[in-house]
Amino acid sequence: MEADLHAAQQGDPAARSISELLLCYPGFRAVLNYRLANRLYLLSAPFLARIISNLAYASTGIDIHPGAQIEP
Repeated sequence: MEADLHAAQQGDPAARSISELLLCYPGFRAVLNYRLANRLYLLSAPFLARIISNLAYASTGIDIHPGAQIEP
């Protein structure tokens, strides 16, 4: 997750702080939720992973399946 933060901050010149990324960027929040949901999915907790994914979708409008493979 730390690598995601630094990559997002370096890749977007408008992002002035990590706090701004966490609070104001729905795409970044969706990826953070995906990372957690994916871990749970891989630990054989697909129902809990899907709940986290659905909560992320409700707050960001971005749906990423917990079983998807997104490279770091």
